[in-house]
Amino acid sequence: MQVQELAQRVSSAAGLPSTARSSEISRTHDPPEGTFAHVLRQVQTAGEGLRLSAHAQQRIAQRHIAFDELLARQLSQAVQELASKGAREALVLHPEAAFIISVPNRTVVTALDRQEMPQRIFTQIDSAYIL
Repeated sequence: MQVQELAQRVSSAAGLPSTARSSEISRTHDPPEGTFAHVLRQVQTAGEGLRLSAHAQQRIAQRHIAFDELLARQLSQAVQELASKGAREALVLHPEAAFIISVPNRTVVTALDRQEMPQRIFTQIDSAYIL
């Protein structure tokens, strides 16, 4: 399944009222391992995991960024280290993508792919982390 289709499925689930959403998600089958929806669910349900904002979910899907469990763990580790240094808004650079993360909220705010990174200006960040 393509990332765009998975993002649409995730977005349609996100449109449910919050009380129905949690019960609906628990009643549906788990998505296949390795899919965007599977990784998204793991990231969002992990105790110390990251959350992806709706905007970040859209950008990851639109820009075809390979978001897998390894990347989710790397971002989570980066956020832990950034938090220990007092970071608030951070740019996390990966060889294939860049992520703006709200460190206190543990939320990926947006994502850019490699083609968008050159000649880009990142404002309103206080920290940077290179994976």
